[in-house]
Amino acid sequence: MTRRECIAAFTLAILSGLSCAGGPAGNFPFHDPCEGIDAVQHLHERNVPSRFRDLLPLAARWGRGNREDREMMEQNITREEIDCLRDFLHERRDALSKWVRSTPPGGRRSQEACAFKRMLQLYNDALDLRLRGTLR
Repeated sequence: MTRRECIAAFTLAILSGLSCAGGPAGNFPFHDPCEGIDAVQHLHERNVPSRFRDLLPLAARWGRGNREDREMMEQNITREEIDCLRDFLHERRDALSKWVRSTPPGGRRSQEACAFKRMLQLYNDALDLRLRGTLR
């Protein structure tokens, strides 16, 4: 799947009514600035650094905040999908991580930063699953 086809597939999934509603973010032993920001209703590009805006469709698809949804996505993600994520994220993973870890004034991250954070978590988890040979 080409990069263009990958983005087109995720954009189509979002436009065709993909549910992005989330639930509780889970119990963390530390304060999570994304706690309570679980629904990915609509991601605004103005809240995303310009160098990451091309990743908005991926963040909307893979950045849902509901722990059960993310676990189901991990179980069902295909090699083709993880390869697509890798193609888009691998080179920018450190820069993305730095951006999503930065805490803005007021201590709350934007919905967009939280979606990117969760997408990175899913990507890292999927890479771990792939290394263990359990990815379908």
